[in-house]
Amino acid sequence: LIGLQGSKDGRGAAIEMTIYLTLGALLSLGGLIALYLSADLHSFDLATLAEHFRTHPLDKDQQLWIFPFLLFGFGILVSLFPFHTWAPRGYQVAPTSVSMLHAGVLKKFGLYGLAQVAAPLLSLGLEGFSDILVWLALGNVVLIGLVALSQTELKRLIGYSSVMHMGYCFLGLAVGTTMGVSAAVLLMTAHGLAVSLWFLLEH
Repeated sequence: LIGLQGSKDGRGAAIEMTIYLTLGALLSLGGLIALYLSADLHSFDLATLAEHFRTHPLDKDQQLWIFPFLLFGFGILVSLFPFHTWAPRGYQVAPTSVSMLHAGVLKKFGLYGLAQVAAPLLSLGLEGFSDILVWLALGNVVLIGLVALSQTELKRLIGYSSVMHMGYCFLGLAVGTTMGVSAAVLLMTAHGLAVSLWFLLEH
């Protein structure tokens, strides 16, 4: 849709988004397959996996090997700094309805994967990478926030501010507590509604 119906340079932005999102999806898939093989349950049911890992947790080395696949795979899908450049450019040239759908709904699938799969099933992996995740999330909040303040075109401003807000979600997940994850989910919901309406107002 962006390549065919987007504004000027829509095809270039579509190709960039395709490269980034395909890479993120492949990393996530690799992590999920590794998680599936480690459990040896022949099941992808989240409740079954959660119960199994609660009674038979993976050792720390295994978790530290699998978790980064899910972190960076899902993180790219959510525009984690510095893998965020596809988002503002894509939102700027996309038709308004496409920007609303992607920023308001589709971007949240990566955060859902981190909150529902990576964080609860690989808690030691999250603990081991929490410092890295905090610093990358601060890149979203501080650096991308400053870039957003300098924008003069509304749709690009919305794109950068959307990326910036994802940093707060990553910070909530990095804390590794129920309150942190709950805060991230609440912000996901609020952001999905707000950014969609903002793109609609721009239209």
